[in-house]
Amino acid sequence: MNNQIFDFVINYLKDLHINCVRVTNPTKDFSDVDLGLRKIILGMKSNGDVMSKVKEKIDLKTIYHFTDRFNCNYTIFNIPGTEEFEIIGPILLKEMKKSDIYALMSDLKIPIEAYGELKEYYYSLPYISDKMWIYSLIHRLGKELYGDEDVSIQYIKLDSSDIWHKGDEDHNFKVPSDPILSMKILEERYFQENELLAAVQHGNYKRIQSFLESAGMIRFANRIDDEIQECKHRLIVLNTLMRRAVYQGGVHPLHIDRLSNSNAVKINQISNTKESDEMSLAIVMNYCKLVKDHSLSSYSKPIQKIITTIDASITADLRLNTFAKELFMNPSYLSALFKNEVGMTLTEYVNKKRLKYSKTLLKDTNLPIQEVAANCGVADIHYYTRLFKREYDMTPREYRKKYMKG
Repeated sequence: MNNQIFDFVINYLKDLHINCVRVTNPTKDFSDVDLGLRKIILGMKSNGDVMSKVKEKIDLKTIYHFTDRFNCNYTIFNIPGTEEFEIIGPILLKEMKKSDIYALMSDLKIPIEAYGELKEYYYSLPYISDKMWIYSLIHRLGKELYGDEDVSIQYIKLDSSDIWHKGDEDHNFKVPSDPILSMKILEERYFQENELLAAVQHGNYKRIQSFLESAGMIRFANRIDDEIQECKHRLIVLNTLMRRAVYQGGVHPLHIDRLSNSNAVKINQISNTKESDEMSLAIVMNYCKLVKDHSLSSYSKPIQKIITTIDASITADLRLNTFAKELFMNPSYLSALFKNEVGMTLTEYVNKKRLKYSKTLLKDTNLPIQEVAANCGVADIHYYTRLFKREYDMTPREYRKKYMKG
């Protein structure tokens, strides 16, 4: 058996929050595999319905895909050279909405009191709208494990005639007294939320990208029936959480409020779930960029004060002596402190900020070059032009001609 490929596929599925369990007897007890649906939520004593159509002796070179009576999908196959089996699932290939859950409960005579737990259960499962990618991945794994010629595939669906073992037709479901599953789901969500917040707080793009890829199939149960309003509520919560994360990451409220207010306007304009998904990604990535661009956590308090002042008003009096006077510090000491922490002199830093802002004005406005310079805090047009050419190897006029929008 190719252990490296097997481990890679299983770990990849686990990263996507898809349950993978290794068992020795897949026909005996399914309670560890279905994430508590039968025992915890429904109080079922028998798990036999799950494998009722899989023959007693499972073929050791066959991959079985089956859908159980609760519309949950599983894949099972033998691990070559062992008596163990890998069971992947449950996953949803069909979204279970409110009406679907009620229809299932009515069909199976499940007490209405179980609806809350069932809803949380279905929304906790990974939903895969296109099953081909995961089936193709598992089939490729089967070929690696068994060989192209030896592997076979079987699809099994349990319908209403396969519900119970004999003698179980009158089974009575039991509604749990404690919302055990709901608590587990909440704990997992808070863990994931803290992971995301920590990644944003440190501006960790790679960790955020990995998190977003693995969270792509995670869904949340609606609290209200209006789907768009529900999306907006979640985006507002996300925006608030991100504000706190970047503040703890050392970003000044000046920058946080600008981005937060911009997000609030865009959230209010959301009109469909696709826009909501895109907005969620944009919120997270933009706050992460805010930390990368504006975190002051590595600077001393005086340098934090100077940088924040520069960001707040690029046209203000930003000379070293002015800052030294405001901070009650020796100018020479403050100059050395700034260069040591920032890696350049205060004058160099201010000029870079002013020139960067001027590029925006050159691209996005029709302001005369002299007014662009003035709006960046440089009164002398000739001095501004020399600085710009030295920094970007072209004049402001040449830059505008090359990059101006429209």
